[in-house]
Amino acid sequence: MTDKRKEVTKKADERPNNEDGNKIRPTKSSSLVHNKRIEEERASFFDLRTTTGQILFITVTVAAVTLVQCVPKDALKSLLNLQLPTQQCKPEVQFVEKKIVSHETRPKYWVFGRNPTGGHLLHVHNVLQRLGIEQTSNDTIEWDLLWAHDYPFRKINLQHMKRHQMVNHFPGSGYITNKVDLSTTRLQYIPPAFKLPAESTQFREYAAANPEKLFVQKNNQHRHIQIKAIEEIDFSSNDTFIQEFIDDPLLVDGYKFDIGVYTVITSIDPLRVYIYKGDILFRYCPVPYYPFNASNVDKYIVGDDYLPTWEVPSLGQYYTKYGFGMKDSFDAYLTSTGRDPSTIWEQVEDAIRLLILKKEPLLTGLLSRYANKRNFSK
Repeated sequence: MTDKRKEVTKKADERPNNEDGNKIRPTKSSSLVHNKRIEEERASFFDLRTTTGQILFITVTVAAVTLVQCVPKDALKSLLNLQLPTQQCKPEVQFVEKKIVSHETRPKYWVFGRNPTGGHLLHVHNVLQRLGIEQTSNDTIEWDLLWAHDYPFRKINLQHMKRHQMVNHFPGSGYITNKVDLSTTRLQYIPPAFKLPAESTQFREYAAANPEKLFVQKNNQHRHIQIKAIEEIDFSSNDTFIQEFIDDPLLVDGYKFDIGVYTVITSIDPLRVYIYKGDILFRYCPVPYYPFNASNVDKYIVGDDYLPTWEVPSLGQYYTKYGFGMKDSFDAYLTSTGRDPSTIWEQVEDAIRLLILKKEPLLTGLLSRYANKRNFSK
């Protein structure tokens, strides 16, 4: 024991002296530095930036590869075959079905026309029923909407409708939709026309003054229209008219066409009219206009077998390839030929405006006979 104490004392005496000759004792900060150095040496054993760490990494990698190659495949597969549960844990949920009974009655509509269930009205039925409006018959007064395909005011008494009931025609709308009344209106955009037999004398005078003009006889059904010589015209036929034929029409790829502009009148007093500009209906004759032959009506009359936009060569690329509508396809074609399509549409809108203003007094006079002016739209 005495020897050990002497050895410890000796080691303590070997500590360096300071300037005063006293022994230097280790401080707390020097101990922390010493411990930190030991930790760094241990960490460097796994540090790839050191030689020791790199050697260890290579050794472990080689050992792992050797182990995988030496272990049989079946044993390795069974070792790695960790099966997870195949069925998901689903909490038990109980659904309580509660029936909601609505006592609110749905609005009802009925269709007036010669064939109210025909295919030409299928889209009307589909839209109304999709909106939740139920169809009813015309033998009841409990209806909300009357959709009239034919002019209804001569066959149905609608002068005392309820305030909520609506009809898709205005009284007197035939002044606009009836071909005889429309075509014989004296406007700058409508070719001269004459009612038969009432205006037979005026027509003969006009034809004599314009011997180079061609004329067609038309009726409200838009059937059997053909260019006729004056001696072939039936002047005794009622509900028909004679109209001047425009023999130099605008053509697209040689095809004559007509257009349909979607227009709605929502009020007569005050007058309120809307023109839809999203698209316009174009129908083309199935046979090229030239060489002209008056006996072939498919060259100049648009019938049920008309040529659609996508089958007109210069329009098909715009309609099918680029997804244009009928109007945009027509405008693109016209622009490609160096013409401005806006000139046409300005004239079309002006024609609609002038026509409705011309018919407004007639519509207002008939509307005054009805109890409520808000029951109608066209």
